[in-house]
Amino acid sequence: MHASPNKLESIQALRAVAALYVFLFHTKAPLPLWSPESAAAWMDFVRHGFMGVDLFFVISGFIMAWVCVLSGKSKDGPLAFSAKRFFRIAPPYWIATVVVLYVLGQKTVHDDLQTSLLFMPLDFEPAPFYGYAVHGVGWTLNYEMLFYALFAGSLLFGRFALIAVVLTIGGLVFGVPYWMGAELSANPGRVLDLTEPYYRMATNPMMLEFVLGIAAAIAYWLLRGRTPKAIAAAILAAGVGLMVWRMGWYDGGHSPVDLGVPAAILVLGAALAESAGILAVPKRAVWLGEMSFALYLVHSIVLQWLNQRMPAASGTGAIYGKLLFDFAAVLVASHYWYRFVETPSMRVGTVLAKAINRVKAACLAVASRSTALTTR
Repeated sequence: MHASPNKLESIQALRAVAALYVFLFHTKAPLPLWSPESAAAWMDFVRHGFMGVDLFFVISGFIMAWVCVLSGKSKDGPLAFSAKRFFRIAPPYWIATVVVLYVLGQKTVHDDLQTSLLFMPLDFEPAPFYGYAVHGVGWTLNYEMLFYALFAGSLLFGRFALIAVVLTIGGLVFGVPYWMGAELSANPGRVLDLTEPYYRMATNPMMLEFVLGIAAAIAYWLLRGRTPKAIAAAILAAGVGLMVWRMGWYDGGHSPVDLGVPAAILVLGAALAESAGILAVPKRAVWLGEMSFALYLVHSIVLQWLNQRMPAASGTGAIYGKLLFDFAAVLVASHYWYRFVETPSMRVGTVLAKAINRVKAACLAVASRSTALTTR
């Protein structure tokens, strides 16, 4: 039985993979294994968990391009799109920031809090983080919200929306440095002499990972239903192989070239394999993918809260037990966060977007009748 071409459960599963890999990165949990070499290999795997962020960015570009433009199903304009994305991200993130402050007792200054809540970077360096937000994972949401803003503006161009957003990001990442006479580079660690941290973030090559996701979505749109199963399987295998290779043999940091390209191939391969009916996605993976943003938001909070109250694990059984307990606690917290915080916030965005679309339709109807009357 072939998967529905519009039901991208594989992408949801990859969101789960990305969130869980970031969770492992923040546990930094050494495990006693059968040899010192295997234990070192495990820690090397955990150390590369930051790669989940690169995968998240590529997936975001893919989903926005496919759902909002290429699938032909979305009728949202810039305002309706913005309402959905704002309530999808902002209120849950703001509440999580409050939890960080008042449950974990993290100290901060008013300016840092205000800047974090406005999805703006705190400092000029180091790139590409530009100062961690009050809630540590917030630096990635700064990029996400900027991308959503650019994407919303691109929807004004209708069927040329993807061209518009790609050209805009390309102009920011390569056009601005060229105009400044700086070296053109796709390295997110580069430093441009710009006057505000936000300008540096907006021109950082990390933005190219959203473009790679858009490219993967366009490729999926072109190849869906036309790709033999063997080719779809080969693309998926290449994506998995490249990502696994980077997990074990990569000494750099975030990179659209070294990590974004393998992630884009993986996303494209997964979508094509699902469309071809050769990839069955477990329901649990889809469930985890649906609450992946909740998991991403709360996992570090849960880990810090537990570490403040639990003694350090000693002994093989205790180490494994603590990792499993941490994982279970994060899953429970993520489930309830998704149910009682994220889902209600998304509903508000959906209701607001529908209201915007109704007003838009009514205005168009009035304008159409007015035009008809004046032409009689």
